Amino acid sequence: MDTKRSVSHFGTGVCVTPIELGNSKDTTELIHDIQKWVETRCPEQLERSKELTIELEKRKTIWPWEFNKILIKSCWYCTSGEAQTMRHEITRDSFDYSKIRCLIEREEGFSFGYGAIFIVHRDNIRKYSVEYWKRLNNELQELLPGAGWGCERLWGLLLGEGDYY
Repeated sequence: MDTKRSVSHFGTGVCVTPIELGNSKDTTELIHDIQKWVETRCPEQLERSKELTIELEKRKTIWPWEFNKILIKSCWYCTSGEAQTMRHEITRDSFDYSKIRCLIEREEGFSFGYGAIFIVHRDNIRKYSVEYWKRLNNELQELLPGAGWGCERLWGLLLGEGDYY
């Protein structure tokens, strides 16, 4: 199984950026990854991609969700199929998703049940900060109002106590 696939490839087949559960990345490394990708895949776009790297240089570290927010505001991304491919591949390959790797690498895939009727111990909710839950809600609302249903696929991982799928 290809271990570099995102969780979004399981299930409906609609490709979306996975909800960030990993670690932030040093922007210097990310800029290097982007430059290498562009030089290898579409060197004629090197100048246009600089808009993105200039924006990234303003930060020391970045989360995948922040990277995507910056990228979709870029003229290069909005007008280039290569940039859209780069976004998907860089988000997938350059960020650390070790916290969800167990789901991605499952030979049988990642299964989940639709619906949100469940009981969970309060400590499982409190293991994440209030700021985390607010950010998750806000990012889902910005992505697509009412998109909280996307969490249904991750409740077991976010609130569970192990692999019980």
